[in-house]
Amino acid sequence: QRYRRYLEQGTSVQVPRQTVSNANKRARTSAIVQDNQNQAAGGSSQREGSESESPSVGGGEGPSTGLTHISPGTGPNDAADPLTYEDESAAFASDGGQDCQTGYSTDTSDKECVEYTVNEDMGENCDDVEGNETDNPDFSDDFEAYLGKLSQEKLPHQSTTKAQALLLILAYIVTAGLTWSQVRGLLVLLNALFGEVVVPPTTYLLRKVWKDKKQALRLHLFCWHCHEYLGITHEVPAKSEITCNSCNMKKSVKNLIAMGSFFVMFDLKQQLTNLIRHYSSVLFQNLEKLSTAIREPGTYKDVTDGDLYRSIRRQLNMSWSDITLTFNTDGAPVFESSKSSIWPIQVMVNELPVELRWKNVALSGLWFAKDHPPMHIFMRRFVDEVNSIGTVVWSHAGTIVKSSVHAVMCCVDSPARASVLNIKQFNGYYGCSWCLEEGTCVDGTVKYLYHGQLACERTHGRVLEAMRQAGVQQVAVEGFKGPSSLIKLKGLDLVWGLPPDYMHCILEGVTKQLVDLWLSVTGSAFYVGRHVRLLDSRLRLIRPPITFSRIGRPLSERAYWKATEWRYWLLFYSVPCLSDLLPRPYLVHFALLVKAVFLLLKDTVTESDICVAERLLLSFVEQVARLYGNAVMTFNVHQLLHLSKATRMFGPLWGMSTFPFEDGIGHALRLVSASKLVPMQIAERCIMHQTYRSFDRHLQLPAHLAGAKKNITAQYKKSHQICPLGMPQPISGCSEHLRTVLNSRFGCIPEMSKYFRAQIGGIIVHSSDYLTPKKTCSCYVKMVDGSYCYVLGIYVITNCIYLHSQRLITSPLVFDMPHIKRCQHPPGAQNNCLYRFDDVALQCVFFNVNNVSYLCDVPNQKERD
Repeated sequence: QRYRRYLEQGTSVQVPRQTVSNANKRARTSAIVQDNQNQAAGGSSQREGSESESPSVGGGEGPSTGLTHISPGTGPNDAADPLTYEDESAAFASDGGQDCQTGYSTDTSDKECVEYTVNEDMGENCDDVEGNETDNPDFSDDFEAYLGKLSQEKLPHQSTTKAQALLLILAYIVTAGLTWSQVRGLLVLLNALFGEVVVPPTTYLLRKVWKDKKQALRLHLFCWHCHEYLGITHEVPAKSEITCNSCNMKKSVKNLIAMGSFFVMFDLKQQLTNLIRHYSSVLFQNLEKLSTAIREPGTYKDVTDGDLYRSIRRQLNMSWSDITLTFNTDGAPVFESSKSSIWPIQVMVNELPVELRWKNVALSGLWFAKDHPPMHIFMRRFVDEVNSIGTVVWSHAGTIVKSSVHAVMCCVDSPARASVLNIKQFNGYYGCSWCLEEGTCVDGTVKYLYHGQLACERTHGRVLEAMRQAGVQQVAVEGFKGPSSLIKLKGLDLVWGLPPDYMHCILEGVTKQLVDLWLSVTGSAFYVGRHVRLLDSRLRLIRPPITFSRIGRPLSERAYWKATEWRYWLLFYSVPCLSDLLPRPYLVHFALLVKAVFLLLKDTVTESDICVAERLLLSFVEQVARLYGNAVMTFNVHQLLHLSKATRMFGPLWGMSTFPFEDGIGHALRLVSASKLVPMQIAERCIMHQTYRSFDRHLQLPAHLAGAKKNITAQYKKSHQICPLGMPQPISGCSEHLRTVLNSRFGCIPEMSKYFRAQIGGIIVHSSDYLTPKKTCSCYVKMVDGSYCYVLGIYVITNCIYLHSQRLITSPLVFDMPHIKRCQHPPGAQNNCLYRFDDVALQCVFFNVNNVSYLCDVPNQKERD
């Protein structure tokens, strides 16, 4: 593609407006310099006529194209305007120069780049040589007007509108995660196939669709030397310099952004408004249910059943329609060869159903640097953002609803918790944010020994006083080093509003710690490292249900295990696999942890479950030092003592885990495709996703296009769906035991269709004769009557799914584990039964270890991989 074609003689190509603007700016700068020189020499201030005219484009290279021939108003405003988001748009280049955007310029000459360039070496050229509004009047900045206009235009010789085509294109871009180079290729291909412009011809014009949303971003500047806050870009002139009040160094705004000395804050109110309006029906029903339903005391089904949650609603006199937030911040490295990491602030609405809540995690802020963010700057902006939301107005079925927003829970890991609370880390004295356990130095490291009784618990008031005293005295008081930015969140309890996270504490903490001890401390009574190959072979033979995202990897590769794999190991595989290898005292001790965690992870946790788990965890912690030594009494072990109270405060452990936030971080990392200005890449991709969802809500698709979009965006499975999967299978005869159960149920042999698979809510069931899966087994379920069954066949009779099953013979495990049982298959003709789909309670994990069959209950249907 040739660039600067407007310089050719006789060309009809119009000069891009950014080129005009750049030339005008150079002319003004030149005039100012000349004025200064004339004044210094005492000469006349009268400028020659040539100086007052705009120079020819290209600085004299090529044919002259005077800017006086170009329509006024083509260029943007003067550079003296406050810095806007357009000035940072070069940061959105995500392909290492393949498709970068320098400002919103459509010119690609190095001499004619936008005067305020975020990063001058972001890339080589843009794909938008002639892409400006005048050249392409069909593509408007106004999203609503643009959508309405495209809805009136149809593709050549088709009934499909351009708006519908654009929606499908966005669906594909978002789902496939295309880079901008790939997007450009897709746009060029589509327009070439139709022989005319049917979609935005360049990525520049496509990205203008969500230009208004990008301008809602706020870039906050800080000093890279001392991390002092310097202000927000919208309030600072683009070419100005800022003096840091802490180190007294002058910084130019341009250099601050070029060096990445900024963080991004998103419009949280707008995101919440869009989210609430999208799920207004289910949210309205949930809010009504929470306000009118009579809660059974001592029963915890979700965060909204927690004692602290309900106490906060009462104390703040919250309306039935008010909503609450859970937020998180954590770091993750972006590149393997760099120390740089992102720290997003993520938010989810507690009043949404669990699945929708975890699926719709909003991004509120984003930090990217080699250093951890100073929370007194980063988190303070988030607190200001939450407090500025005020009231969100939405409607449902003609009813206007006003919802205030309160942040009531912060789910973070231990280092992040210490940072946001401004308290000492767990490796310092008084590092526990829930109690006043001081800690004991063991071999030069602070450990949290158990002295026979729990330390005094902290309270919100006492924490505030400790922060105040620490700020005045400039010394740590009860572990606190000073005030925290979170104190301005009036709905957040500074003790139990930041509960323990079982993913980091138990799965990647205590469980991993003990396994490492068993396999690495040679010569100890608990050493089983000599049997690691046997353990590996046992894990390789396990065939989990297909709903498990990961097949069991060997323990020798545990360094690469994800938290989900540690959960499988802890709850299901560990005790059976270790039953004949780990000495009995250690196995019985570990079984205490397994049973307690299972009780606190159930779909519905009762007060009796919490009491039992509390005793089990206390007994577990008491015995750790005796069995493994004081050096193993880490902060993760200490946190186990607070899990039961946290469950009373905010419900089951899965409701306050960081799993959904870790998933959000992983999603953000997948949006990065280049090394330059990472936060802006993530920001624009997130805004593009929001635009797509908004587009999807506003536009109705005909059936054939809706089907195409469904195929484009299809996921592996859908929840809450009840249907057979696959094609009906031929029924070659009816076995005698099947005839018996059918006659018993229907009095005859009805018409029926046979299937190998079925989905029942979040459970996928396979029949025993489905031989395709080699590494999974989904034939075992537990029924509502308590029976454990092996599914022999799946049949659809009068539009209802029936499972021809065989009841298994089960016996409890030796260690009194409620969810792990030994099982046996009775002879083929015995214990045959027929169940409806709604008789299925949960899926089970079946495996064999040392010629013994085990069947494990899944604790809940909420946590899906």
